[in-house]
Amino acid sequence: MPPNLARPNWPWNEQSPENLVRDVLRKAGLDSSECWSPSARVVVFPITQTVWPPEADRCTWMTWWPAAEYACTPGTGAVPEGAERHWSKHLGRLRQVLSDAGLVVRAPERAWSPVDESAQFLVYRVANSS
Repeated sequence: MPPNLARPNWPWNEQSPENLVRDVLRKAGLDSSECWSPSARVVVFPITQTVWPPEADRCTWMTWWPAAEYACTPGTGAVPEGAERHWSKHLGRLRQVLSDAGLVVRAPERAWSPVDESAQFLVYRVANSS
């Protein structure tokens, strides 16, 4: 059971999981509420504590979208030239920033790719880490 499952609110001195991740992204110049570089967009969402990994003391759901020019074409599924590089560069940077901040990024076993609309992750802090 997640450590904060019984607490519906966060005490004043603790950050919500979403704000924890947003602050990390903001400090790295990857603001979660706006497009960054105009090449991609990332948004952090709350997620119910009942699906948090057992080792997490903060967990949130993060979705990343590529820049429009690198998005898969609706209907045909065509992948634009340079999309693989775009996805690799931006998702790699995103993972590195979160990892450097001591957060764990969990994704499905099948890697996200340009044929997908977006990439989605659980991002969490392990209990007893800072």
